[in-house]
Amino acid sequence: MSTTYLIVGASRGIGFTYVKHLALNKSNLIIATARNENAAAKLQALGPNVKTILIDMQDPYSKFETSFKQLETLAPSGEYDVDAYDEVLSVNIGGAAKGYKAAYPFIFKGKGIKKIVFGSSLLGQVGYPIKGQAYAASKAGLNHLGHQIASTNAKSGDELVKNSATILLRPGVVNTDMTSASLDFKAKVPPSLFISQDESVTGTLSLVEKLTNADSGKLFNYKGAGFKFSAI
Repeated sequence: MSTTYLIVGASRGIGFTYVKHLALNKSNLIIATARNENAAAKLQALGPNVKTILIDMQDPYSKFETSFKQLETLAPSGEYDVDAYDEVLSVNIGGAAKGYKAAYPFIFKGKGIKKIVFGSSLLGQVGYPIKGQAYAASKAGLNHLGHQIASTNAKSGDELVKNSATILLRPGVVNTDMTSASLDFKAKVPPSLFISQDESVTGTLSLVEKLTNADSGKLFNYKGAGFKFSAI
């Protein structure tokens, strides 16, 4: 049986090794991306069933799109809006990271427990069955960022930083302009689960008031219930 494989990032390491093993079966067709001519030559030397596409993983999307035109008959069309990913990830992860970095010198001054709260979402839990790939991916990434910050701070030699609390917060299914505009979201979430913005904020502030260092790195909802980072 003939099988076609697309290996993106095959110039070296595990990617190259995947191609090497797959090429042993001469009925396989392997299409592998290589960052330069030298890498492409090494891949092609693995067998006549290895084809290469010159692309660097840091190239702009426009080059990926042009280079991958030859795959139109092999790969199914996707539903992913790459421009949406660029924009949403830049806002929801990049904005949070830049805000935290800029505020860091001012947060960790004075006394008392310092509390950092990142606004997560139930869609950020891996495996949650609602569309919105870019938004969901951005919130999953934000969960990772917040957890990483909590882990890093816990190892700090500065007691103020070490004893701080960084959490991820699910604000609830809140009636906002965004949730109202999402037909898929409204179709899959019972109306009884929606809450007002005031209810979400009141619950959140009550939770934040009670936070301790032991809560750092965890995911909560606005009622204070803890959740796993994956819904699977």
